[in-house]
Amino acid sequence: YATPETMRSYLASGDKISRISEISIAEYRTEKDKSETVCLDVRRQAELDENGRIPDTINIAHTRLLERLNELPLNKTILVTCLTGARSMYASGLLKSRGYTVKCVNGGFQQWVESGGAIVQNAITEQASR
Repeated sequence: YATPETMRSYLASGDKISRISEISIAEYRTEKDKSETVCLDVRRQAELDENGRIPDTINIAHTRLLERLNELPLNKTILVTCLTGARSMYASGLLKSRGYTVKCVNGGFQQWVESGGAIVQNAITEQASR
């Protein structure tokens, strides 16, 4: 957590603050299949094995993202998801600091499932009914 004083000190030292674009699940549904986007899920493999994933997503755990940046194209917008949105915001910040165009998906996988989005589990596409 950064206090207002911490933020003032940060800015006074010459550092810059940038904003991360956030999109809703409804916007994600519209943008995910565009040719100029890549969907990235930053949950751990164990979470994907247990809960499934959104179809056509790339999985790179947020803890491994820095070492695997070369797997993501710089010329496309990266739509970043996790379970609820916290790790995807961290990952989005990291990607943005490295020159990527990113959008963090509010609500993440959990919101996707709650809204009836399809999931892939055990190589079978299923309609989420949880």
